[in-house]
Amino acid sequence: MRIIEIQSGKKTLEFVAGLIWHPLNTNATRSARAKEVLSFAESGGADLKVMRGDDSPHVGLAKKADGAKAGQLSAAAVIADSLAKNSARNILVAMSIPDNQDVYVYVAVRGGVILADGDAVGTADEIRVRMGGAISFGGWDRIICPAEWGNLDSEERTFDSFFSQESLNNLKSWRLEEIKLAWRKAVLPLLLLIAVAGATSYGWNLYQKKKIAAAEALRLQQEAENERGQRVASVVPTKPWLISPGATAFAQACSMAYSKAELAGGNWTLDGVICEGGLLTVTWKKTSEQAWISHLKTTHPNAVIANDGQSASVAIQAVASQIHAPVTSLPSANGLALRYYDLASRYGLALRIEQASAPAAPAVLPGQVANAAPVTPSTWSSFGVNITANFDPAEVAAVLDYPGLRFTKIAYIHKAGAIQYQLTGVQYVRL
Repeated sequence: MRIIEIQSGKKTLEFVAGLIWHPLNTNATRSARAKEVLSFAESGGADLKVMRGDDSPHVGLAKKADGAKAGQLSAAAVIADSLAKNSARNILVAMSIPDNQDVYVYVAVRGGVILADGDAVGTADEIRVRMGGAISFGGWDRIICPAEWGNLDSEERTFDSFFSQESLNNLKSWRLEEIKLAWRKAVLPLLLLIAVAGATSYGWNLYQKKKIAAAEALRLQQEAENERGQRVASVVPTKPWLISPGATAFAQACSMAYSKAELAGGNWTLDGVICEGGLLTVTWKKTSEQAWISHLKTTHPNAVIANDGQSASVAIQAVASQIHAPVTSLPSANGLALRYYDLASRYGLALRIEQASAPAAPAVLPGQVANAAPVTPSTWSSFGVNITANFDPAEVAAVLDYPGLRFTKIAYIHKAGAIQYQLTGVQYVRL
């Protein structure tokens, strides 16, 4: 996130770039939309918002912890609205900011909606790589970037040109606002806790004593079973969403690794690029006698050659920095599939949802006693989510991201000079 100051007359206006945007339900009532915004804010730890769009409503979220504050203006919203006046609904913008020419803002708008990952800040190289990937998919009404980047269909503009006094005649619609919780939600639980604190003191102490005694009894039981080689199998299903990277974090790690990968293999033919398990693996195959191993090793000294000499691969680390996205509770499965179908239609994604499945029963290892203890009923389930897209997986993941969504694999399919992305994931839901 970046705070940018612009002098407008005698006033200094503060703009913020780097918000996270979420599309909202078009047909939702006012109260339902407020709950939807609150849900996004809670899952991402945000406390500030800016709303945009009438026919395709979406919300940008920011955190005070990142330096944002109420009253600042969303730079992406100003830029998007300025270009929308000329009927531009598919927009790509990259330009340096006034106080640091080495820092660039990036704005991507599809169908009038700022993409979830379409409000970013980075170095010139980072933004140029991101924009190049987006341009390759086509369908943009306007592209704004430095002329030296060599994009023939683009135009060059300065950051200040979007923020003149004349253009800033509707500041209120772009300002960040506090996300306020309903007072009942915030105050009543606190009052209830205060009221019952004294009454529960005795009960809590008694409960703790019983808990300690139960734990000691269980320990003695397990020690006895260990001596007989019959340890009781775990009966609580694991929660895989707590030990997996969040959807956006996973995709961003893959995209970062992909941007570093050297795909050219000389006379070897690119066979596939797959990101999973913390690695992005590039594979080539030998399709002619001119595909020498020594030639490939010259350009890729770390390549691993198959025993038959017919294929080779290079692995690049793609470890997500975020172990898991914050999940206070899993969403209900009711209507969730429709959410994905709606987003898929908005963003031109091919979507396939697999049938929901219950968590597998804990495995019983040799020497263990099956069903030695009552099985805790499962409180969650999951269904598969498979996406085929024509734009960057990090942007796809940011568009779809939702509590409990985890991606496990991204395949980069190269055909006829174009790239198609296949994302495989799981949506965990509560029962």
